[in-house]
Amino acid sequence: MTDSATKTLEIRIDPASASAGADAKLFDSIRYVPLETNRKSQFLAISQLEVSKNYYIILDGNLNTLFFFRKDGSFSHKLDKDNTNMPFKSISRFAIEKTNDILSFDDHMLSRTYTLDLKSNVLVYAVRNRNYRDYVTFNGYRLYYHLDDDFNFVSLVRYEEQTGKRLNSYLPADTARKNVSLSESRLHFYHSDRGNMLFTRPYDYSVYGLDSVAVPYLRYRFILPLSNMLPIDFLSNAAYHNRWNEYLRLNRSIIYSIQGVYQSGSWLTFNLFPNAKGGTFLYHLSTGDLFDMRKTEDLSTGLPIVERLSPVIGIDQGALISELPFLSLKRRYEELSMSERESLLPTHLRALMSRKSHNIILRLSYLKQNYSPY
Repeated sequence: MTDSATKTLEIRIDPASASAGADAKLFDSIRYVPLETNRKSQFLAISQLEVSKNYYIILDGNLNTLFFFRKDGSFSHKLDKDNTNMPFKSISRFAIEKTNDILSFDDHMLSRTYTLDLKSNVLVYAVRNRNYRDYVTFNGYRLYYHLDDDFNFVSLVRYEEQTGKRLNSYLPADTARKNVSLSESRLHFYHSDRGNMLFTRPYDYSVYGLDSVAVPYLRYRFILPLSNMLPIDFLSNAAYHNRWNEYLRLNRSIIYSIQGVYQSGSWLTFNLFPNAKGGTFLYHLSTGDLFDMRKTEDLSTGLPIVERLSPVIGIDQGALISELPFLSLKRRYEELSMSERESLLPTHLRALMSRKSHNIILRLSYLKQNYSPY
């Protein structure tokens, strides 16, 4: 579908030609939020980050735990499988309903869907009775990705949140997906700036938006060099049948997934996968300028805006959120002379350098909305 009020925009890019940006040219400011580190708040890695009204909520999938940090980085509380409120066994991802401040997640081992009211901290559950890879709640609706219901295999199905009534289905999926396990990203829905929601799926060079009633429409269509794109009939042509993984292995320039898509005003950031030929990029929708975020240095730390294998993980009031690993920062700090150290880091980051370990630091990069290439 296309939205009558929003014209589909073609984005023609060559990842190999992306520029190395300068932080002063791209960002008004960069803010660093060290996440408080203590026995209760320490996690191993960020599997998913979502922004609610009051919290940065982090899932560590290895620990099956949700960590709640206030916007200043101080630790509030956590929810793990041993919580006394209502125990669960596993969690691989979660969803945020921003309007009502509701968090939900699935426990595949117990076939339950849990719902957490972030205002009252009350956790309840219902039986999980649908087959899907990913879902999102948005403006009173729920969208499920990859629902195989009575052999009606489609990419998106929309339900009314309160009644559970099935409304419509969208984006018919290639039937080959039913019979082969293809590489999927962990996330497919992305909360963007100003209440927007974007959706992507592997083997599709399109980005879809959701309108106010959660109906998807084609928002952006990516056009890459032919050497980076899959054949248009990759999933359906018998010539490729049962050779999908072999084809991708032999054609290492192929990019087959667009992930981590967030919009801030006239800026669009996205991750092209696999990273060997892809990476995380920043694109200006008006000028067409393309920047490689791995080559764009944060001058206050001397490190790139994004780590090599870590894309932008969220957006908060126009700022792109990326990970600043403590060990990378400390290694950089220790490489410098004493005089250089004083001028490199903001004071509150220098104060952490005496520690042996620390949670990841969130980097909030506020994009210039009046950007000009000249």
